[in-house]
Amino acid sequence: MRNRAALSRAGVAPDRSVTDAVADPRIHVSLQGLRSLEAASRAISFLPNQPARSALQGRHRSRIRGRGLDFEDLRDYLPGDDVRAIDWKVTARAGTPYVRVYTEERDRPTLIVVDQRMSMFYGTVHNTKAVTAAECAAIVAHR
Repeated sequence: MRNRAALSRAGVAPDRSVTDAVADPRIHVSLQGLRSLEAASRAISFLPNQPARSALQGRHRSRIRGRGLDFEDLRDYLPGDDVRAIDWKVTARAGTPYVRVYTEERDRPTLIVVDQRMSMFYGTVHNTKAVTAAECAAIVAHR
């Protein structure tokens, strides 16, 4: 009996009385509740407010995409290619012009981690810290 209570507190084997009852949204989060926050995510933006060449720019990524920074491949020069992309060392060795091809960063894999330890299940009348952290993570993930 004592072992069952310890497993129930740890969340490994939930007690039937807890699962049968409707979970309080101020204490526990649900997938449906987190999905309902998608509309709230439209109100925030992660884009910088300053123009790209502003003196107050700071360390923000520009909205304008360039050639990219990751080297991908070398290929033969074709008419119309940018002359600045010619790899002069390879061209000198091969005797024909070669162009460096770069890839643009399109996706940035991001991992959003939320602390759900027992110390997070403390809070005010409105929410526990665990619920607030999960809701913030859901809004960021939707955005």
